[in-house]
Amino acid sequence: MAHILKLAGTATLVYGIASLGSLNIPGVIAAALALNVICGALLKTTEVKNGKVHSEK
Repeated sequence: MAHILKLAGTATLVYGIASLGSLNIPGVIAAALALNVICGALLKTTEVKNGKVHSEK
């Protein structure tokens, strides 16, 4: 699941940069909101305890 979230985050980041380059303000806002949700989900799936990364199931 983490690999899918990382891929989705990368795709959203590329979309956001492309939108920013063409000054597509609604696209930039949509990409920022989507990236926020994806990163939040990615952080929720992993947890660090005593230097070891554990995945929630």
